[in-house]
Amino acid sequence: MTAVKPDIIGLTSSIITWVIKQFKKDSIRDVITGTHIRNKEGVEPYLLKEHKTETGIDYVFALPAGVDRSDFEKNRHYFESYTNSIVEIEAKGRRLILKTHRSEFKKVIPFKFDPALYADMIAPFPVGMTPSGKLIVEDMYQLPHMMVGGMTGYGKTSFLLGAMVALLLCEVKVSVIDRKGVDFPRFSPWVNLALTDAETEVLLRCHIQEMHRRQSILREAGCQNYAEYAENHNDLPYLVLFIDELTQIRNKACFEAIGDMAVLSRVSGISMVLATQKPNAKIWDGFTDVRSQLAGAMCFHVRDVTDSQIVLGSGNTRGAELPKIKGRGVWNNDFDQISPGNVFKR
Repeated sequence: MTAVKPDIIGLTSSIITWVIKQFKKDSIRDVITGTHIRNKEGVEPYLLKEHKTETGIDYVFALPAGVDRSDFEKNRHYFESYTNSIVEIEAKGRRLILKTHRSEFKKVIPFKFDPALYADMIAPFPVGMTPSGKLIVEDMYQLPHMMVGGMTGYGKTSFLLGAMVALLLCEVKVSVIDRKGVDFPRFSPWVNLALTDAETEVLLRCHIQEMHRRQSILREAGCQNYAEYAENHNDLPYLVLFIDELTQIRNKACFEAIGDMAVLSRVSGISMVLATQKPNAKIWDGFTDVRSQLAGAMCFHVRDVTDSQIVLGSGNTRGAELPKIKGRGVWNNDFDQISPGNVFKR
């Protein structure tokens, strides 16, 4: 018989939220007190104002010295349980905005992406919609690499396809290593496609050679990076390499190529998107210093908090707390976190 493992995080959250509501029922500040968000001097964040929005309520706090966004992030589930809503957290200097959203997401978000609206970006792609309905668009060049993780059936492939199509619309040159050989072959007229071990090794070798060729071109042009070169030249299109499924990469030469690109390719105008449906600790076996180079991370529903931290970073358990709804995901780009949001449906 298999022992039942209790949801400790969920149980603790429910108990604390219940205790708060029994004694004080009228203020979000009660959650601050109940979760002990305060600095060493005992000063709590001060609620400056709150105002209703179309989807919920925005709470604006002034943060005392010693308290920052991370204190709210690690207690996010308490705020969500207390308000019975989805919570977004934004920090602006010493002010923090806690946004609650009680309205439901749209079940289908149509793919409507116009690259002309993002002329200031080199390789823009849509991440998805926030709970408030805001479209989030990122520049692959600024990341420059990202990881996508999530269990089968929760939207990982739809996200990859949406990002790929957007980049193609921006005249980015796309290559895909598709070890499952199911989702990407239909795009073979527009992308460089590798399906087998041999094709994978060849494609990665070609990217390494191209990376070194571009580095020589930049040196000869006296440019420090791809963005500077692209201001006055149009002979080097931006390149993005998608790898799905990362756990199927087992060749030492491929490990080394991916590792080299993770560290060196940004300056040459080459990005990588690494995807997996099994984001466990063994995924990095064979790789050297790759995870630290993945500034962008999209996490769909995963099995547990450990898998969530593999995708989103240490201490970030949001991927395991997501509802089991296709398309619901958490985006983290080392500068901001949007959680949870909906990605585009195919």
